[in-house]
Amino acid sequence: MTLISFIVPVYNSESTLESCVKSLLDQGLDSGTFEILLVNDGSSDGSAQLCETLSARHDPVRVLNQDHKGLPDSRNKGIKEAKGEWLCFVDSDDTLVPGGVSSLLKYCEPDIDLVRFYCNIYYGSVPAKTGCDNPGAEIFRGNGHGYLRQFGFETFCWNYLYRKSFLETKGLEFYSGIVAEDFRFIFDVMMANPGVVSLDSVIYQYYIRPGSQSMVRDEAQSRRRVKDMAGSLEHIIKELEPIKDSDHALYDNCFRRIDGKMLAIYSRVLTANYSSKEYLSLIKSFRTIGLLPLRSGVMNKVWSKLIIILTVNLRLYKPIAWLYRMVFIPIVYPFIRRYSG
Repeated sequence: MTLISFIVPVYNSESTLESCVKSLLDQGLDSGTFEILLVNDGSSDGSAQLCETLSARHDPVRVLNQDHKGLPDSRNKGIKEAKGEWLCFVDSDDTLVPGGVSSLLKYCEPDIDLVRFYCNIYYGSVPAKTGCDNPGAEIFRGNGHGYLRQFGFETFCWNYLYRKSFLETKGLEFYSGIVAEDFRFIFDVMMANPGVVSLDSVIYQYYIRPGSQSMVRDEAQSRRRVKDMAGSLEHIIKELEPIKDSDHALYDNCFRRIDGKMLAIYSRVLTANYSSKEYLSLIKSFRTIGLLPLRSGVMNKVWSKLIIILTVNLRLYKPIAWLYRMVFIPIVYPFIRRYSG
């Protein structure tokens, strides 16, 4: 019986894919109990051939091919084709710590649909952040709504094991055609109220690389991320509206996260090079959606004040955006990334 399916979207990741797969093979799982699905998303480098090579070399590796559709569609294809009882999403430029997943199996209990774990974040090869404060401790056990009440929704989809039958029964999948899709997906999963156990165990190793999508700051990419992230937050706000008066803790904690996401959105607004007219239209849309004004007051104080200034004094957008693009991103930002840990 296949217990775990690792779903790995692959797009032009020839340089990192082999180390990713090696880490999945090194999870301490018995032969025949896991599979590694490499979803080749129309790669134009040598990734497609490397997928086939790895499949021929290692029995657990299966290759799924599709035209280039993007990360959400690649994950959805993996969900559909997976044979495992549990699913684990792994990006092709990341790795798992040796034996990490096998240590989670005892928590895959009949009443649990989601096993949450932590990650190390690396900027290049330098570890900059560790999510683990009390190694091995069980820090939450309950349902998805309880998790949202305590923690709010989260950013990434890959620090969980998911029971496949739960996703299928609830009709849960990634929203096609957008970037920054993780937090919308994990919000929908939690709102479907799975049984959840959260462990203070570092399993995932997330690498932020100079050419990765999250680091690209060109105008077109920034505009797309602003649009897609705002659209996902609009979806979340609409889903929260029915419980506004009946579940204050869940509603308020999720809005704390929404305000936090405005930092990420504004970091892209400042690199999107909007015209004054476009920026005015954007602010109006943020207000219509419910993203502005900020509500929770829990954001980084500097960013919170900057966002407030930029929404009150619209004429400051152009000069501040110029300083952000020309000074902060090329000079200050790399320094913060390197030494933030």
